[in-house]
Order: sequence, then structure tokens, then C-alpha cells
Amino acid sequence: MTTQSRVTEEPFLAVRTGSSPARSTSSRVTAAILGLLALAGVLTLAVSGNLTLPFKQVVALEGGMGAQADFFADPEIERILMKHHLTLVITRTGSRVVAVNDLDRYDFLVTSGQPAGDLVQQRRQQADQFVKVSRPFVTPLVFATYRPYARALERAGIITAQPAAGRPSSGRTAVGQPLYYTLQVDAFLAAVNRRARWSDPEFDISAFGVRNGNEVLAQTSDPCTSNRGQSYIGLLAYVLNGNQAPVGPMVDRVSALIKPILAREGMPPADGFGTFIDKEGAAIAPLIVSYEHEYLAYQLDYRAEHGHPDDERVLLYPTPGQISVPQFLALNPAAERLAGLVSTDPELRKRAVQLGMRLLDRHSQDRQTQELPAFLAAQGLAPPSFTADSSGALLPPLSVLEQMTQAVAGCKNATGS
Repeated sequence: MTTQSRVTEEPFLAVRTGSSPARSTSSRVTAAILGLLALAGVLTLAVSGNLTLPFKQVVALEGGMGAQADFFADPEIERILMKHHLTLVITRTGSRVVAVNDLDRYDFLVTSGQPAGDLVQQRRQQADQFVKVSRPFVTPLVFATYRPYARALERAGIITAQPAAGRPSSGRTAVGQPLYYTLQVDAFLAAVNRRARWSDPEFDISAFGVRNGNEVLAQTSDPCTSNRGQSYIGLLAYVLNGNQAPVGPMVDRVSALIKPILAREGMPPADGFGTFIDKEGAAIAPLIVSYEHEYLAYQLDYRAEHGHPDDERVLLYPTPGQISVPQFLALNPAAERLAGLVSTDPELRKRAVQLGMRLLDRHSQDRQTQELPAFLAAQGLAPPSFTADSSGALLPPLSVLEQMTQAVAGCKNATGS
């Protein structure tokens, strides 16, 4: 699905840069859209306070991405970028879909994690084409579920409530229940492999007001199209292989163990987190694989509207943990300028925190800043007990992860075959 960012161009000229003959059709379509919306852009400029900016060329950049569209299509981000004479056309699609298909239509890509980003970088370098990579923020891979299911998992000894951080009430809802838990992946996989059901005595979901006789499984997005699905394979492989990334003959063995698990899970709708926050979500996907920033952004919005967090939706941090590192891949110099802004502009970085992102230090991308925990505390929503040290589930080398993804899910490889 393609999402056209709200166009807020200055009424002089929108310029696409870095175009090639292969992208001429896409460029004409983009230019036509921007031209038709020029009048709307003038009105938006007036409302946003940008009408008084000097009339300069506005560069229109087209980007493809998955969950990071939450950031780049955000109206406040659009407003800030317009101050830098940039406007974006966003195509929201799975990270791996972008990585294995035609790249010529895009000026930049943002993959939700390293595997898809490495695929793109590898393809561009092999073709001797422009590519520059930056990593402005990170977000942990998590599980999201509902209060009754968390209580059932806690009863079974698979999850434990995280200790409160900061004030005595931190990390808990208005009624004293925790928002954040730690999930033992090995214990969860043991339940999955013995085909445990939510109605079994060890879980007894009915004791918490829910009737569900289905198997205990986590739903994730299609590994053939998305980073979270492929990363989930990497997490399972790490644990099933004795807490180390599989290599050599272990790759086929571990792939054979994972394949039936994902086959039984099924896949949630394309917008898995959107389904999770829907009022009918618990009946469709009671336990999903997600990203931390999606949940935190939702809870911040919910608290702003209701005065307290959503008591019924909680977050489970797997241990060993896994951090997803979104990669911004500039495919031409104009997009490289955008990447620099995302990494350094104070307004853009502040907004990223407000959208639940963990920032990387501008001087050392090996370190996370403390801006997100501080912001959550200031908003009355305690930060979870998660640090970079909480991670540990290392992904296998790209070639191995691709081999496993194809074996588990039957998808095409990086060359499109």
C-alpha cells in the first residue's frame, strides 16, 4: 500500500533529484501529484507557519519502508522537513520486499533491521551504484499481548513482571498492574513444541475471563516480506541452537525445527500492530511479535487522551533479547542530505523520541542515549527495564539468515529468483 505524505511544498517548484531513465515514469507521476496538490501545499504552509519561508526549490524524495513509516509520514516530521525544503512520498511495504525487488524508483530506503539493509547494500555495491548507510535509532524486538494472556503466561512460569523503575508506581498501571514483562524464550518454545493450549491447566486462560482452546503461539509477519518476521526466525534459531547463531550443518537442522512452528502460527494481517490495538484484536491475534516503539507511541497517545496507560495491553521483552537496528539507505546525494538531517537535526531527533524511538549517540553509534527513558518518565509513563545489555540473540551471517528464511518460508532470494 502506498501512502502519500501530506504535501506541504512551497509554491515555487518541487524538484526530484537523482532520477535515472529507468525512473522517468515514476518521476512524472510524482511530479504530477505534487503539481496537483500545489494549492493545498500553500494552504498547509500557511497553517504550519512555513509560508513566510523564502521561496526555494523543494526537493521531493521517494522512499520505501516498513514500520519506520510511522516516523517519516508523521505530520510533525513533514512540517520539520519542509523547513529544510524537503517533501517525501512514502511507500509503506515490508523491508524484505524492498530489499529483493527493483530499487530504481526510490531515492532512499529505510529497512526495519540489518538483514534487509545488508541485502540492499550488497546489491548496490555489486552493481557499483551509490549507497550510503546510516543508523539514527534502534528499537527492540518484543512480544505484545493482552492482560489475561499475560496472566496465563505468568501462571505457567514463562514470563515475569519487570521490577519497577524510578518512582514506586513506575511501570504499573493505575490499578497497580505491570505494563512490562520479561519472557523466557526457551520456556515459551518448550510450550510451543509440546503444542500446549491456552486452555491447558498450566495456563488456564478461562481463570482470567477468556475462553480460548487454541495453541500457545506468537504471530509474526511474513518472513518473506518483513524484517520482524525474518528477525523472529533469527531469534528462534539462536535459542534452538543452544544460544548461538547456527552455522554449517546446524542451519538445516534448526530450519527444520522452525518451519512447523511458523506454519502453525499463521500470519496476522499486514498491519499486525494496528490489529493489536483494534477493539477486536484479542480475538484475532492475542500474542504478536512487534517493535517496542509501536507500543510506546501507542501508550503515550493513549495516556495523553485518557490520563492513564492502557491497562489491558502489555509488552513482553524476550530474553535473550534482540535489538532491531533500522538502516537508512540513501541511494543518491539528495537522500544522503536527508539522512544527515535525521541523524543530527535536534527537532527531528526530539520527535523520534516522542514516537518511541531509542536514539543512537551521534558520535558513537554503539551507544544508546537516555533520551527515551527520560521522556517516558516525564510523561508519566515509566520506561521499561531494558538496556543494550538486555540483548544477546545474535543474528547469523546474512547468507545463513537468507538460507534459513527461504527454507522456513519458501520465499525468493535476494536476486529476485
